[in-house]
Amino acid sequence: MNSKKAKQPKPVQAFRLHMPAAQPKTHAAAPGMQPSVVMNMVTLLTPEQQLSANITPHQLGSYIELISVRVQTIFADSPTACGLLLDVTLRAEAKPSLMIRHQGEADQARLQALHEAFQLLVPTHTRRDRVVFRIHFVVTPQGGQT
Repeated sequence: MNSKKAKQPKPVQAFRLHMPAAQPKTHAAAPGMQPSVVMNMVTLLTPEQQLSANITPHQLGSYIELISVRVQTIFADSPTACGLLLDVTLRAEAKPSLMIRHQGEADQARLQALHEAFQLLVPTHTRRDRVVFRIHFVVTPQGGQT
């Protein structure tokens, strides 16, 4: 990952998330080929009790799906492999924030485009306290073999 040594929140709960609606048909892989972008894992960094008091599962899932579609659209034809970690913070009265970290050769223009696309999303707000989660994506160059 990047060399910045920021204090990382301790994961509260991690799970693999399957959201077929987040896989745009235009980015589907040919038979025998890997999808170019895969959402690998979502890690909740907010305790479950605080999470459920501040956002519904539907709101959280819908927002994650919106982010996933943006990542897939921007990185679908990436010529290089990389891993992306997106730390997202939702708040009651402020716009959501995004911190992007990457491993491998992530194109800086694509990272900037992702940040700009995130800023254009309709914000999801919490009821009172902040909610933090991390999404891990794996980007494989188009045409990677399975």
